[in-house]
Amino acid sequence: MKRKIRVFIVAVIFLCITITSIITLIFMKDQYLKQIESSLATDCKLINNFLEELNQDEAVLDFNKYAHLFSQDIGARVTFINAEGAVIGDSEIEKKDISQIENHRYREEVIEAFKGQIGKGIRKSSTIGIDYMYIALAFETDSQVYGVTRLAFPLYQLKALNNQIVTAIFIAAIVALLSAITVSVLYSGRVTKPITHLTQYAKKISEGHYEEKVYIKTGDEIEVLGNALNEMGKRLNISIENLVENNSKLSSILFSMKEGMIAIDMDYRLILINHAAKELFHIDDDVLGQHLLKVIRNNQIHMAFYDILQEQYIGEREIDYGDETLKIHISYIHSEKDNEKIGVLALIEDITQIKKLENMRKDFVANVSHELKTPLTSISGFIETLQSGAAETPKVRNRFLDIISIETARLKRLIEDLLILSDIESGRVVDADEEVNVNQAVHDVLMLLDNEITKKNIKVKKILPKESIIIKKGNTDQFKQMLLNIIDNAIKYSYENGRIEISLIKEKEKLWIIVKDEGMGIAKENLSRLFERFYRVDLTRSEKVGGTGLGLAIVKHIVLLYNGVITVESEEGKGSTFKIVLPL
Repeated sequence: MKRKIRVFIVAVIFLCITITSIITLIFMKDQYLKQIESSLATDCKLINNFLEELNQDEAVLDFNKYAHLFSQDIGARVTFINAEGAVIGDSEIEKKDISQIENHRYREEVIEAFKGQIGKGIRKSSTIGIDYMYIALAFETDSQVYGVTRLAFPLYQLKALNNQIVTAIFIAAIVALLSAITVSVLYSGRVTKPITHLTQYAKKISEGHYEEKVYIKTGDEIEVLGNALNEMGKRLNISIENLVENNSKLSSILFSMKEGMIAIDMDYRLILINHAAKELFHIDDDVLGQHLLKVIRNNQIHMAFYDILQEQYIGEREIDYGDETLKIHISYIHSEKDNEKIGVLALIEDITQIKKLENMRKDFVANVSHELKTPLTSISGFIETLQSGAAETPKVRNRFLDIISIETARLKRLIEDLLILSDIESGRVVDADEEVNVNQAVHDVLMLLDNEITKKNIKVKKILPKESIIIKKGNTDQFKQMLLNIIDNAIKYSYENGRIEISLIKEKEKLWIIVKDEGMGIAKENLSRLFERFYRVDLTRSEKVGGTGLGLAIVKHIVLLYNGVITVESEEGKGSTFKIVLPL
């Protein structure tokens, strides 16, 4: 600080001296030139008057002689120029060389002189090579302009004058600078000491040491400033503590919210966004202050904010954001001071799963109702028929009872599949940590399905490793249910005398289960929905083989319980291949 004050004082004095010196130099130069100009103009008039008198007495004037005579008297170069611009006399040129001088008709001062004015000009002489001031004035003979008298004064004396002034200024500047340095050294310490204390105090305040105080007794404005800073620090300490506490609470609340929260000002610029909103819209950077549309590139969200800012819509709405469904609750932000609208606050809730569950529930209820209605209607109809007298005929009675038995079995299978699927989806799995022998499970399932295999005369080829494959953590019953459903599915949709191939492949830490049949196959457009509940490729075909539409859905959910993947490859009329990949 001391150094800056010293430098400032010295710089100010130096600048003042410099400006004063430049102005003085310019003024003195101007005055000097004006003085020479006035003197030369007067001499020029006197010479012209003398020439006019001589012209009356002498028939032919020797202009070169008079040029030398006048030059000696006035101390300036004298040049006479005739009306054509030719030099007819010059005090710096011998008479014999006059003819060699270039024409002066178009020199600026000569042109002005021929116009009846006093011609003026400053330039370097082309013949002598010295800076000259030129003054030209026309002279007359017999009331006609005969020529021009031009006086030229060398300005080398001006350079000497400039040097003298610069030397004087330089000496004055040195004296002034020495004085300034002395004053600055004596004054800066007194001024900067309390300022240094204030600076140190302000630095401590900026570092958060609000309890510090500064003590200054100068009896002037600096002491008042010190007292004001002490009071400011005290109040600032209280305000910062309250602000930190409130911000901490607000940050914790916003971070803990599952719903996204976004606030914008009236210019669509973000003023608040919580952690949930950043995750929802995949935002990593600090986006506060940026335009909403730049941060969230979704026109529906932008329009939701636009509508409320235009006072067209207030409340909530549902929008689509990619594959997600969002519910946005929108309201105004009002200023506490004057209750003026300063922005918009939006609470954003991801209701994608809720929507999916609602749709699944609706589909499930509709599908279950439909699936239960068909066999119940059949059973009810046949019972009514039997009750109306058909039971008296043994042949009809037995056929109706067989149909009722089939429909009852179908209804039982449907309910059992629904219960199995419900247990899997709800996580009600028992003994999930037991070891599962995959090879043995395949043998057990094939034994259970032996009757169906024999009925259709289907050849089953097993490609199993010699050593048993063991899944360390699983549930044997559920695993067998998965194999039962997928192998039973292959049997049902195979032609008579067909062929099924079951393969187990252990590769590193993965188990591949491949079930391949040569049956009816599945059209390409149906493959994507094959594992949906109650979805059937061909309703007539499914009813014919007794399917419930839940078998493959159960398989898929069991595979997911094992963190596995199931895929299907199929071509209509050429069979299907199901592949299950499970981690070991």
